[in-house]
Amino acid sequence: MADGIIRPGDWQKWVDEQRGALARAVTTGVTAAADGLLLEMRQQVRSALGERMARAVGREVFPRKGRVSLRTVATVGARSKRGQVALQAFLDGAEIRSRGGQYLAIPLPAVPKRPGRGGGRKMTPVEVEAAFNAELRFVPRPGRAPLLVLDNVVAAANRRGFRQATARRLAQGRGTVTVAMFVLVRSVRLGKRLDFKSLYAKWLAELPNLIERALPRS
Repeated sequence: MADGIIRPGDWQKWVDEQRGALARAVTTGVTAAADGLLLEMRQQVRSALGERMARAVGREVFPRKGRVSLRTVATVGARSKRGQVALQAFLDGAEIRSRGGQYLAIPLPAVPKRPGRGGGRKMTPVEVEAAFNAELRFVPRPGRAPLLVLDNVVAAANRRGFRQATARRLAQGRGTVTVAMFVLVRSVRLGKRLDFKSLYAKWLAELPNLIERALPRS
């Protein structure tokens, strides 16, 4: 174009360059918006539900890394179906009911946490019975939710939790207690603890600015 004459090859080259620059800007902007949304969603989930659930939230950008496109799209949300169900329950609020008319066992403070890889989560009734080598006892309470209690335990040496009483202590009738481990309910209502709509709206509104900032300056 130096002589002022626009040749077909020059024009096509210019069009391709502009199209490529715009595709890179769109991909960069969409990726930045997805990263910002992911960060804020994880912060919200971490505050409401803890680190484990926060790590269940991820993002994907299409096309994959290394390619650019004017049609770049991103998804931000739970990585698995199980995670989707869990997050949706706290987005909408949900009622969890026991199966077959049974009870849901809600752990009380005395219930130990799982050791090893499952650490951080409270034991189930089956796990408590296995850990203490004793059966939980059902305690009905008219007009109130029944309990599952553990008999013949003693405070642990560090005063944090309980341990099974030794046979000698039981024989001597010394210092054992009964501890409430679980309260039994028919259903649990989960309140709304997450709000992603405002975050989606925020980053969708910011997307044009992110794309514009990624365009090359003339």
